Amino acid sequence: MEKITLDFVHLCEYSLIDMTGKLSLIGLFENFNFSAFPSIFPKFTVVATLRFATSGKADYPARVVILNPDGTEFGKADYSLRAQGPGLAVLNANFVNREFHMPGEYSLEIWIGDKRLGRKTFTVTLIEQAKQ
Repeated sequence: MEKITLDFVHLCEYSLIDMTGKLSLIGLFENFNFSAFPSIFPKFTVVATLRFATSGKADYPARVVILNPDGTEFGKADYSLRAQGPGLAVLNANFVNREFHMPGEYSLEIWIGDKRLGRKTFTVTLIEQAKQ
């Protein structure tokens, strides 16, 4: 496998790539806050950019994995990532109506084949409602 590096991983509300190839991320965040568990989050997107070093064209199996604080799988998204020469490739993984069952530190991992390219953590917090 050619040298592939991870440039960044972000959580956001929405992402898009325009006609010129420009990536836009909308509503970046790093934490989820809920007043009770379980709670459903309507939609979030994991965006990662990967850099390919060589000039060949190839397809790679890619996976975004999210792990619960206890290490069990929260969710995953599988892709076929196409490298078309040196440069960047973008992974956009949408997670819709995901139910969070516990607070704590979650892990987000980016995989190409059997190699983990990177890991990011995010926190899910139980917040108290203001008493009236």
